[in-house]
Amino acid sequence: MSKIITDMQLRKKQLEDVIKLTQKALRKAPHGNLRSSKHGKKYYYYSTKAGSKSYEYISVKDMNKAKLLAQKEYLLEVQRLARNELIFLTTRGCEYPVKTFESAISKLSLGKQVLVEPIWLSDAEYAAKWKSQEYEKLPFADDNKTEYYTNQGERVRSKSEIMIANTLGKFKVPYYYEFPLHVPLIGEIHPDFRVLNIRLRQEYFWEHEGMMDDGTYSNTVVERIRAMEKIGYFPGQNLIMTFESKSNPLSQLNIEENIKHYLL
Repeated sequence: MSKIITDMQLRKKQLEDVIKLTQKALRKAPHGNLRSSKHGKKYYYYSTKAGSKSYEYISVKDMNKAKLLAQKEYLLEVQRLARNELIFLTTRGCEYPVKTFESAISKLSLGKQVLVEPIWLSDAEYAAKWKSQEYEKLPFADDNKTEYYTNQGERVRSKSEIMIANTLGKFKVPYYYEFPLHVPLIGEIHPDFRVLNIRLRQEYFWEHEGMMDDGTYSNTVVERIRAMEKIGYFPGQNLIMTFESKSNPLSQLNIEENIKHYLL
């Protein structure tokens, strides 16, 4: 029951954000409406002023005008559906309207759909966009002869990191390995994993500390955590921490518990 309530709260917040986004975007929207027609494989577009029945042809060089008018029509429908759903959630709880704002684009003709940029990406689209970032990976030392590879064929630095990476893959959690992060006064660091909770669209860094028996290593860990706190990353909030020592190795259960708590 608590998950249902949490999901409803998240959906309300999403709807409120979408309504604000549409309001902001519509302030800059042009006047008029758009009509499209198809001849053969090509679409043709026409604009009209409010209250007028006469249309004016939009040439290829003015195609941005057609895109703006199509986007306006789409945003108005998104806003209408989002407000409708928000009312349903607020007054009727779990009883949902037939259509949600994600279906707004289907209300447009195909000719207009090709011009529109969705205001809210699906989870799959959002995850794919998040995962498309390029970065320079931290190199391995030439004398490092020990090689560890994940199920995805990615080289990591320890057996524990193999376990974490493979379990993230098992639960379909998008991640980057050793993505660079700039810390003032220290410079560039590379936390073990940068991960994404797709449902919440929230990003975390995941640090695994694997030699807690070593006093020098432990002190370095403390300094690193404090440095990350200074730029807004706090353990238990947006920084996931796992630890191990020789007598207390990292377990599969511990990894899965963290994934289920933070990332699903």
